[in-house]
Amino acid sequence: MADKILVIGATGTIGSTVCELLKAENADFTALVRNDDKAKSFVSKGIKTVRGDLADIDSLRIAMHGIDKLFLLSVTSPDLPKLQGNAAKIAKEQGIKHIVKISVRGAGVDADFNIGVFMGKLKRKSGNLEYLSLSCNLIPSFKTFFLTGSQF
Repeated sequence: MADKILVIGATGTIGSTVCELLKAENADFTALVRNDDKAKSFVSKGIKTVRGDLADIDSLRIAMHGIDKLFLLSVTSPDLPKLQGNAAKIAKEQGIKHIVKISVRGAGVDADFNIGVFMGKLKRKSGNLEYLSLSCNLIPSFKTFFLTGSQF
């Protein structure tokens, strides 16, 4: 049985490319969207959607139910640590074992900026979660991890 993938950040430039690549591979995936207008454009392309928001824990639980792997990307903002932290928390709670996360340059527990410190802490606290942190120029490599379970 193929893994089920949830794409968070599907409506942006990178996330929509991820969805196109997954669709081309006939992967079993769903795009998380925040509103019906965004959902329509995906549905018209034959892509499954689920409504949700990183700020809404209950919507994340619903969206992640039955999911095996997660692609996590959101807008860079001061709230990014909290919002992506919500996703990581629910992913762990739901038993998701693989997360592909777009990272920021310089991420680490000793970073001198909030988002970098968050990324470092997320890596340290991942527990039994398997994750891959990508820089934007490595996006094409993500499908190897998602579709074959390969490790980098």
